[in-house]
Amino acid sequence: MRRIALLLWLLGLTATTTVAFAADWKTIITPPDRSRLDRLAESIRKGDAAAAASNPAPADTKVLRAILDLPNRPVAVDQLAGNWRCRTIKVGEILVVYSWFKCRIAATDDGLRLEKISGSQRLSGGLYADGPTRLVLLGAGTVNDEPPVPYSALAGDGRPADPDADTVGVLTQPAPDRLRIVFPFPRYESIYDVMELRR
Repeated sequence: MRRIALLLWLLGLTATTTVAFAADWKTIITPPDRSRLDRLAESIRKGDAAAAASNPAPADTKVLRAILDLPNRPVAVDQLAGNWRCRTIKVGEILVVYSWFKCRIAATDDGLRLEKISGSQRLSGGLYADGPTRLVLLGAGTVNDEPPVPYSALAGDGRPADPDADTVGVLTQPAPDRLRIVFPFPRYESIYDVMELRR
């Protein structure tokens, strides 16, 4: 009897902690960002080739490969909320590994929301389900202490839409305490970016 009660309690806990994704990213994403997302593998191939030609520091290449080469696991969406350390690697004609900053993922009524909350380049946006091993990030970038802005397609009435601030990425989970987001063909500075998040 106690085992049955425990099983029912666990089932109830699972039901209450399941993250609901309120929308399908395919109905939100702008055509330019859909093009970037469709060319994700191309961005990595071109970025890696450009970076290799620039003779990057071996230590920076090692950091990139340690993040990028790990296989995907199923994303544990119910365990993503909370505080994370995060850093960005920009890959293109140069390879740059940035310092660690603060990120957080919050569970909201509309699903999971990612925010980079320290450093000069900020980011905020929604995470949308896309199969068991990845989430799609539709967000927008800001600078320093500027207030967050919505993804342009979600701006709505009376809110400024800035397509130039839009950013799109794919989140995967290579380890229980690690996440990575690949941003194909960002608007500035690189051919692709990778954000690593660690607990």
